Amino acid sequence: MSRTATLDAWRERLRVRTRQTALAFNRLAPRERKLVVAGGAVALAAITYLFGIEPALQGIARDRAALPALRVQAATVEAITRDVARLRQSATHVASEAALTRDDIAASLAASGMAADTWTVLDPDEASSNWTVAFKQVPADTLFAWLQRAPLTLRASAQTAALQRSTMSTGRLLSGKADGTVTLAPVKPKDAS
Repeated sequence: MSRTATLDAWRERLRVRTRQTALAFNRLAPRERKLVVAGGAVALAAITYLFGIEPALQGIARDRAALPALRVQAATVEAITRDVARLRQSATHVASEAALTRDDIAASLAASGMAADTWTVLDPDEASSNWTVAFKQVPADTLFAWLQRAPLTLRASAQTAALQRSTMSTGRLLSGKADGTVTLAPVKPKDAS
């Protein structure tokens, strides 16, 4: 059976059903016709609401609920973008040719929020002008955030790091604290070879 023959068969069935429905509707009393029409209108309204309006209302409610979180995320991204721009600007103010000093490192550590009693800047290595910073029970997340920002703020990066979890006097490990040393090497300007 071809496609057109199948379509013609379905059309014919539809015509027959439509005629039968029209005849059955015409046989009804006027009051019954009104009830059937009203029931059909109610069914059509319910279907329209369930499949057309209600999903849209749920989507609007879901979007309204998500909007404050999206605004917070947008504000966070904007703040991070401003911080990056500010750090880049401040990095250009640091003299790229000037040597890294103890005061630069101390100011950077203090600005990162590390307590002064958790770090010590040791004397620089004479041969390479690398600085070593010793840490004792410093918050690990603050330390790693500082190490991540060091190339921008200090124009120095971690050459070597020997870190371990801090321990109490009883030998028990402290959660989220680190001990050790980090050696900082000055970052060479890109145009310098």
